Amino acid sequence: MKYAGLQLKRTFKSFPKIFLMSLMIFCMAGALFYAKFSSSSNKSEYSKIKIGLVENDEGKYFQMGIYALEHMDNFRFSVSFTTLSTEEEAKKMLYSGELNLYAVIPDGFIDSIIYGRNKSIKVVLGTAQAGLGTKILTEFLDGASSLITDTQAGIYSYHDYYAKHLKRYGKKERSREYELNFHYANLVVGRHTLFGINELMAGEVVSTGAYYLSAMIFFFLLLWGLGNAFLYIRNDDSMQKLLSSTGHPTLSLVAADWISCFALLLAVMFLPSLAFLFTVHLAEGFIPELETFDFFWRFKFLFWLLPSMIFVVSLELFLLENVRDTVSGLSLLFIVAVFLAYLGGCFYPVELFPKAMRLVSKFSPGGVAFESIRSAFRTSDSSWAHALTLLYSALLFALTAFFRRRRILHE
Repeated sequence: MKYAGLQLKRTFKSFPKIFLMSLMIFCMAGALFYAKFSSSSNKSEYSKIKIGLVENDEGKYFQMGIYALEHMDNFRFSVSFTTLSTEEEAKKMLYSGELNLYAVIPDGFIDSIIYGRNKSIKVVLGTAQAGLGTKILTEFLDGASSLITDTQAGIYSYHDYYAKHLKRYGKKERSREYELNFHYANLVVGRHTLFGINELMAGEVVSTGAYYLSAMIFFFLLLWGLGNAFLYIRNDDSMQKLLSSTGHPTLSLVAADWISCFALLLAVMFLPSLAFLFTVHLAEGFIPELETFDFFWRFKFLFWLLPSMIFVVSLELFLLENVRDTVSGLSLLFIVAVFLAYLGGCFYPVELFPKAMRLVSKFSPGGVAFESIRSAFRTSDSSWAHALTLLYSALLFALTAFFRRRRILHE
């Protein structure tokens, strides 16, 4: 107990700077979370790919097709067209960054497609648009040509039927043709009516917002050890050997270090937990589950953080047990934190992984610890995840004691 008290006193001497560093990491993670979901929840702020169209002689129906394409469903990347009179003007706007690319539509483009001559569109991109951006932009142009061609084919058929077969094409028919074009374009681009999905769910039964909030918290816990690693990296084991020689078991020495580390984490998490209790309701627009939970659920959520907190403390002490200098310790902690966060699904939802990797992720230490946090957003908790997280923690604790005992006996 004296050794445990000494470790606690030594640990909390460094508490102010550790707390400030941890608070900085937590605030940055929170700001990124808020920025991501506040921007993605507002469709009017979706990014637009700016495409310039050098003017041609296709007439109003070509422009109507462009209008239809431009007003397609609001994707993360939607498209905006700018009509230009000359290619020189388009080049200037491309160089200045006002356009992502421009296209020169040849005269008679629609007729050439309908009658099988297929004139090609000239597309000019900036050097920074290579890779995925090029793919996206060419897909838009391909969609534009397909949409416009289909629309024009319907218009030409209507026009030919009245003009050639019925020998009349007056104001009334022209008006109907115009209405038919808009109706047809709405059928082609109105794809939102085909789907009933309101939100992409991550982790199958939690919303995207709940998933990434849990990911932010878990990743913070994994990185937390970077701020206090220097306290648990020992260059000299003299005290450990002395205490062991006087009959103190290695298990109790490791337990004393574990208690001091866990107490420090609890102290660091105190203010963020208070902030969570009184501000989490502001995230209801990002996390639909919050609308169904009462105030006391927030205490339950903090309680379900304990298994993951126990896990990260056990993981930190295990990794630092055989490290002799701070640089090696920090590097090891960071690499393992990123690896566990990636495999657990912090960066990308586990459902996006290949089948074999999903199975590995489900039972990996990071995967079960992350699952134990996000399960709080479900109506039924994942008891297996909490139990498995605690089991991994106990295993890491036992391995830490084993390696310390082996090193003391060896020396």
